[in-house]
Amino acid sequence: MKLLIVEDVELNIAILKKFLDKVDATLDLSIATTAAQATDSLKQQKFDAIFLDLGLPDSMGIETVKRIRQASHEVPIIVLTSTDDQETILEAIRNNVQEYLVKGEVTAAMLTRTIHSAIERKKIETQRESEIRNFKMRNEFIMDRNLGLL
Repeated sequence: MKLLIVEDVELNIAILKKFLDKVDATLDLSIATTAAQATDSLKQQKFDAIFLDLGLPDSMGIETVKRIRQASHEVPIIVLTSTDDQETILEAIRNNVQEYLVKGEVTAAMLTRTIHSAIERKKIETQRESEIRNFKMRNEFIMDRNLGLL
């Protein structure tokens, strides 16, 4: 499994790597310390999930989520940040974040569950979006046919 860690604090990166190593020592981890680096990485490589801090040198808060989501619609985002403000959590979810974790409250077991559930949720979301698009296309076809446009 290939994960992108977007975090600018070395100690936090080391802690997350240690936890992830307990989860699965074969994980392929890439590190980006800015939103710009993360965006470049997402253009060059395919990832199974992204761990995203909201406080980066070149991006703060929900803007960070929006920038990363714009760079990659299909990769599940797991926010891992020190902000536990309810409004920020809700806004992140509104911007298609699959999971929101608060630093200092995370365990290795929680990371395992979070990674797998985030990936599964994103698959379901993508499938649902595809089904909605197909339904709309069929509906438009039927409407056009009924109106004599076909």
